[in-house]
Amino acid sequence: MFWVFLINMESKKVLRCALIGAGRMGKTHAVNLLAASAYGIPLKLEAVYDQKAENMQAFGENFGSHYCVSSVEEILENKDIEALVITSSTPSHAVLIRSALKHGKHVFCEKPGAVDIKECQELIDECAQYPKLKVMIGFNRRFDESYGQVIKKTHSGDLGEVLSFNLTSRDREEAEERFIATSGGMFKDMAIHDFDLLSHLLKADCEQVYALGGCRMVPAYGKHNDIDFGQVTFVFNNKEKEQIIGNLQLGRKNAYGYDMRLEVFGTDGMAYVNNKKVNDITYYSSSITRDQEVQGFPERFSQSYREELRAFALAVINDTNSFPTLNDAKRALVLAEACQRSLDEGRPIKKEEFIQ
Repeated sequence: MFWVFLINMESKKVLRCALIGAGRMGKTHAVNLLAASAYGIPLKLEAVYDQKAENMQAFGENFGSHYCVSSVEEILENKDIEALVITSSTPSHAVLIRSALKHGKHVFCEKPGAVDIKECQELIDECAQYPKLKVMIGFNRRFDESYGQVIKKTHSGDLGEVLSFNLTSRDREEAEERFIATSGGMFKDMAIHDFDLLSHLLKADCEQVYALGGCRMVPAYGKHNDIDFGQVTFVFNNKEKEQIIGNLQLGRKNAYGYDMRLEVFGTDGMAYVNNKKVNDITYYSSSITRDQEVQGFPERFSQSYREELRAFALAVINDTNSFPTLNDAKRALVLAEACQRSLDEGRPIKKEEFIQ
């Protein structure tokens, strides 16, 4: 409670925002926005809109119908609303970001922020016309406490020179096919978080990617030219042009549960993030020994979702820029598109072939 009090003393200003998108991610952010004051986050939810009537109805039943409005325009024209939190489908991100900027509103947008590199660069250029407005992209894993500690130890040199890494990112249950149809594919949708994390963690240039994968667990994904499992092998170069090698394992469905792990190996040590447990209890019986692990991203990354919203609000209030931007989104999209090309062509893709 004392910690929350200090944060409130730091800034008495509260940023009034609207949520656009009341689906899966919208619900996750709505819970945090509605409890923002309890967490000392200077944000206040004023309105919610989703183009799907069923999402609006569910939001009203769960959180209160007085938040629900009839159109995006109603939010944009409301001068009391200072910022948008965008959690709608990927194809809508760029249009909503542009509209927000034109109406003088700050933006927090879920990843990836744009459907491709070209659109992302166009947004970067347009944002330059609004230097007083903040546009943050929701790469929440930077704000995770465990990953954050590994980032700090890597950047401080505690691990020595980084030599290699292994990253695992597997969902427990498959996403609905209608979501896959507009997601942009595994690399742009799911792995985009991992690409941003690696770029931020290593602060090195990616020299090569080699992606493999298939669709053998959820055949319906194949209709949308998507995969349900895969692997990417990376080669990064550090400042001394020495190689850092690593692997990323991906899965849209996983029989044994939600699996998020990270290992960074250096000349002076190693840092490892294991799956997060519900508690410290391990169950033993004649047939099984098992820890009870967190089984989904809303629970696993609940703290990071709150912290990224806090970072966004404080960046607006204090006029700072220490958050993931559209430039970071473009960097991640470059890797995503290189991985997709590697998968399609069945060969490694080198840096000089990356689309910029």
